[in-house]
Amino acid sequence: MKDYKTENIMIMNCSLDLAKSIVLFRKELTDRSPITIPGQWPSYRFRSFLPFLIEDMEKEQDSPFHLWILADLINKMMVGDFLMYPSMRQKGVAYLEVHYLSFKEERLYFKESLRLFLEYVMPQFKGRYDQVALEVQYTDHFKMELLKKFGFTLKKNDHPYLLWSYKVIKKEDK
Repeated sequence: MKDYKTENIMIMNCSLDLAKSIVLFRKELTDRSPITIPGQWPSYRFRSFLPFLIEDMEKEQDSPFHLWILADLINKMMVGDFLMYPSMRQKGVAYLEVHYLSFKEERLYFKESLRLFLEYVMPQFKGRYDQVALEVQYTDHFKMELLKKFGFTLKKNDHPYLLWSYKVIKKEDK
């Protein structure tokens, strides 16, 4: 998969080499990388999916897990990650998780990185997923307002979380 970027942020697909480096050679990766890799990056959830992704990629089979890295291009630093995986209960639905190093990075990059993801990454999954679901806390008004602007709709209120859904538009739907 291709990498996508704006002037400020880049979404990079997590390759097999990078996944292995994160898991097996973290210190060497951190020392040699031209971009700053903070100790708390990637998120715990991202790291928990890496072994499954590595196994699928080594077997050269299509993985149900998709992982992307978010990098701040101006400050040359890893700032977050995206992960997406299919729902076990609903065919055609994928869950998207977005994690940032801190609230500061989330405020700076959520809008731009989500727009980039929806416009350029999601079209690669047309026909595979009809909807993408994203969970946010009910107090996170910043994210909710942006989700509404991007066309997400509230699907479920399971206090303290809200489940938002985005309909993947197929070419023939346009």
